[in-house]
Amino acid sequence: NDMEGPIPLGFGDSSHVTVLNFARNKFSQGIPPRFGYLEKLTVLNLTSNRLGSSIPESFGRLEGVLNILDLSNNMLEGRVPAELGRLKDTVLLLAGNSLTPPAPLRVCKIASVMDDEDLCPPEIKILEEVYHAFNGPEWIDNGYWLDESESYCSWHGVICD
Repeated sequence: NDMEGPIPLGFGDSSHVTVLNFARNKFSQGIPPRFGYLEKLTVLNLTSNRLGSSIPESFGRLEGVLNILDLSNNMLEGRVPAELGRLKDTVLLLAGNSLTPPAPLRVCKIASVMDDEDLCPPEIKILEEVYHAFNGPEWIDNGYWLDESESYCSWHGVICD
């Protein structure tokens, strides 16, 4: 296909859509947040377009429904929304974008994301082990440690470059 320009908003209006495969086109601008409200959507493949902007938080609403969310090889920017961490059983593909690391801990626990060292650096696992080994729950200030909606750079006492 050689479709280009913004993704037509009408695709986000059908409550009966189960698969949207717009891979390898020339779509640009952002991903319509309405896609996160397609309650029967099991596959959304947007790989290899020119999509910019950020990832809509609304995708987290598709917990337990969405099997594959492929946003790889686009021009997406910003932080990965913590709401994507609700998609723990979804194959989530984010490589090949300009997303700001690190991803929230909950997202880094998704099997298809946890080995992405750009979004989920190995330090996350090491810091989690330190927290448990040194009885983190009893620390005087363990603010944000292991908070699954936060980046490990927000954890008390952790400074990131």
